[in-house]
Amino acid sequence: EMLKYLGAFMILLSGLSLGLGRVMEGRRRIGTLRSVLAALELMQGELGANAAPLPELCTALCRRASPPAADFFQNLNASLDRLGEEDFAALWDRAAEKELFALKNGELEEIKALGNIIGRYELDAQLSALRAAAAAIRLCLDRALAEYPGERKLGLMLPTALSALLALALL
Repeated sequence: EMLKYLGAFMILLSGLSLGLGRVMEGRRRIGTLRSVLAALELMQGELGANAAPLPELCTALCRRASPPAADFFQNLNASLDRLGEEDFAALWDRAAEKELFALKNGELEEIKALGNIIGRYELDAQLSALRAAAAAIRLCLDRALAEYPGERKLGLMLPTALSALLALALL
């Protein structure tokens, strides 16, 4: 009899932990969007003011950006020694996939698209692409912030309610 109650309690806790995991995932995504948006704005400032070469730009952004965007630029900076062997866009993509994993696919693709432009085109084209990406990320952030309260409630309540029903059915 006691094992039944213990099993039911464990099922309830597992549902709650699934819900908490979803809530944390949403918070991580919002934090990543904020970090990326701030880094894109820093990048615009660095390129606009200094027209800094890629290694200097990455180094500056490693120091000035907040995680996980700072981690992205750290990863990118560390891989720049392979620039002759690999295309910059591939290095950029790899760093984005590794460090900005909390972003949804469309958001990540927006960032990855910049890797095809940064360092390749005229300064004005790079700045224009950065402004466009920042505007798109800002929209994603606004949407994520608007959706988060509902997703948080649903993310917590649905797995917990389902696990409670399962636990009751087992009793």
